[in-house]
Amino acid sequence: MKLNKKKVFKILIILLIILVIIGSIYISIPLIQNIKNPDVFIAWIDSFGIFSPLVYILVTMLSIIVSVIPGEVLELSAGYAFGLLRGTLFCLIAESLGSFLVILLSRKYGIKLVDYLFDTSKLKEVKFFKSAKSKIALFAIIFIAPGTPKDILCYYAGLSSMDLGTVLLIASLGRLPSIITSTMVGAHLSEKNYKLAIIVFVITAIISLVSILIYNNFKAKKEKQN
Repeated sequence: MKLNKKKVFKILIILLIILVIIGSIYISIPLIQNIKNPDVFIAWIDSFGIFSPLVYILVTMLSIIVSVIPGEVLELSAGYAFGLLRGTLFCLIAESLGSFLVILLSRKYGIKLVDYLFDTSKLKEVKFFKSAKSKIALFAIIFIAPGTPKDILCYYAGLSSMDLGTVLLIASLGRLPSIITSTMVGAHLSEKNYKLAIIVFVITAIISLVSILIYNNFKAKKEKQN
């Protein structure tokens, strides 16, 4: 039985995804061990030479797909290891690609595949989307707000009927505020500029706390209405 080109392409894509996940898990083990010591972490990242950005991107992508490592930790680490500009760039690329992969796989293969990668019971946290008049607008507002469950939103968006192009754009640019503030803290820490690092961290924490409170209050009201 001959395989047509489409089937061969799908098989190659699936194999590539499996290899990326296996490789990322392999890389993540020493990352988790080394990240506790910033100087050791930077030395470990630098040990990959020109491939260090690729290593970071793979691990960060994996953190979005299967939540191996907290995203905030990796964002701080990007600023510490690469500086503000490069750290922000690598972080944005990694988190955008991870979000795209989650959304596209969810849209293509549905809840069965999602259940292998993610605890689908967590999707209940965003069930209020079902009654929203403008799902895209609500998705954008919640996604941009710091502290909200962005990875859950990506899985939900993939399983929903929201416009794919718009969702992908929001999932990419919507992470930028969080990425910038986190990498800024990491960059200041690497430069031993502790005062600025603390100031940025405190301001970000306050904004995130207010955002989370508003989000939880909004979610509770919507759930009561349903």
